Amino acid sequence: MNYITRIISHIRYVNSYLFGTKLSSYQSKLNGKLELWLIDGKKILNSSNANLSYDSLHRVFQQIFRKINIQNKPPERVLLLGLGGGSVPCILLEELQFNCKITAIEHDPMMIELAIKEFNINRFKSLEIVEMDAYEYVTHCNKKFDLIIVDLFLDDYVPLPFCEEEFNTALIKLLDPGYILFNFINKNLAQANQFEKLQLMYNLQRNLLVSNYHLDGNNDMLVAEKIRN
Repeated sequence: MNYITRIISHIRYVNSYLFGTKLSSYQSKLNGKLELWLIDGKKILNSSNANLSYDSLHRVFQQIFRKINIQNKPPERVLLLGLGGGSVPCILLEELQFNCKITAIEHDPMMIELAIKEFNINRFKSLEIVEMDAYEYVTHCNKKFDLIIVDLFLDDYVPLPFCEEEFNTALIKLLDPGYILFNFINKNLAQANQFEKLQLMYNLQRNLLVSNYHLDGNNDMLVAEKIRN
């Protein structure tokens, strides 16, 4: 790294604490505009209207893991629907140092590319990344998991098929005793109504304990726990 490059890098770093520094932009066929920013000295990934990894979304999952006391019941088999830049694997494998196997389903090849290139997600050897539509994976899967995380967004909304009964019935069948964590953003009445219907659907299940946590910003997390009989 030459002198000029070091100076530019230093300016970007300092500026990241003041205003944030946009490092680059990408155009995804599935997720539209994606932006890589440097905020407080750390890279984060944003869509047009939401954080996708390592900023507010990262805090959301840190908060929910504390609220459900996940350290008292460390998961062994994790299904992550929606990889983003890799906040969830980072928290589980690096921050909490769990010895778990994570299967991450991500439909957007650009998201996978950014997770690897910009956030070095390949450093986690117990993380398997599958490029596939989450609906197709869940409705055809015959594996069992003790932690299932649904973080499926197009920008700041959850596509309707993932809130329908068919998908969630199939999802619940994949859960061994453990948790389903369904992340949602509530910014408007339509999103609030969608989340309310999702809660009702889960509350009608006899074998689940269902709760809702309001977290960082506009995020709500539906938590469904299946307890061993």
